[in-house]
Amino acid sequence: MTPPPRAVVTPPVATHPPPHRAGRTAPPVARVSADRSGFVAGGGQSGPAGVRLPRALVFEARDTASVPLVGQTVAFTGINARIEPESLRTDAEGRARVGVTLGERVGSAIVLAVAGDVEKQAAFRVSVGPVAQLVVACGASELSAGSFCGPTPRRSSV
Repeated sequence: MTPPPRAVVTPPVATHPPPHRAGRTAPPVARVSADRSGFVAGGGQSGPAGVRLPRALVFEARDTASVPLVGQTVAFTGINARIEPESLRTDAEGRARVGVTLGERVGSAIVLAVAGDVEKQAAFRVSVGPVAQLVVACGASELSAGSFCGPTPRRSSV
């Protein structure tokens, strides 16, 4: 005859938090300061439509004590401008550098930077770019080079 099966007893799992260890506290999370962060170089440039600006646009992220924030993600958005790269982390100085290519519309261009809860903007002036194509319109039709706009010239016969 076989012995009856034994019941397996599992000890309860402790649900208490681990004991506090002195000297092992998480560092406070630094927040981006709206008053101390912003664009520090490259804003206010101007150039022809479609051209990459010669100087980088530089955003600096700092906390409320004015300490540079290293590794802070900054996302950029261009209005009538293309930004490269669109997002990156700040360097050892708390700075993020991006290239700006002006859009195709003459007038203004804006670049927005978002770091944490802070949003800042930089403005640019877009001027007329180089002429890519000349189109002349006569009424509802376009003309090619060498064509005539107006009444058909008449030749006189002698």
